[in-house]
Amino acid sequence: MLRSWIHLLLRWLVSGLMKTLRWEVEGLDHLSLPHQQGMLLCGWHDELALSTYYLKIKDIKATMVVSQHQDGQIIADILTYWGFPLLRGSTQSKGALHVTKQMLKDLEKPGYIVALTSDGPRGPRHVMKSGALRIADQCGAKIQFIRAFPTRYWRLNSWDRFIIPKPFSKVIIIIDSGSIIKSNDGTIDIDAMTPIFI
Repeated sequence: MLRSWIHLLLRWLVSGLMKTLRWEVEGLDHLSLPHQQGMLLCGWHDELALSTYYLKIKDIKATMVVSQHQDGQIIADILTYWGFPLLRGSTQSKGALHVTKQMLKDLEKPGYIVALTSDGPRGPRHVMKSGALRIADQCGAKIQFIRAFPTRYWRLNSWDRFIIPKPFSKVIIIIDSGSIIKSNDGTIDIDAMTPIFI
């Protein structure tokens, strides 16, 4: 019961804070254009609250992949409160088989967006994982990257150094297209792709 009240309070606090922010965006057309295939939208874990709230205020429908870890439940509660459908699990750990099957199914639908954090659920920070990219490559899904840069913020002392924007600050959202980079042996070259995203 206490945990439920804490999660409720966090939802109100986070949502209230987000409503004070000012937003600028570059590349919104990457999400608004019609697509003949599904889309994988990749972000970083520390920018999760900012990037997903921006999708909310722009009414961009996306299924969010959220881990089954304990901290993932807090994130899941907030994203559900914001109206996002969830896919619980990870392509790298617990629930990987279920998530992989569902993502393959969803990303084959024209215009369907699946969003996740490329370095989640437990890091290392800003190091991409290959699991979701392999799925997108397998079904021919379009890949987009979303970044969020607040002008004033705090950082938590967590593995991802999670960003909390200061009230009434400005947030710059950048959305850009990506493509799979492969090594000579045909595997995805994460080392080559990560600097492009950063």
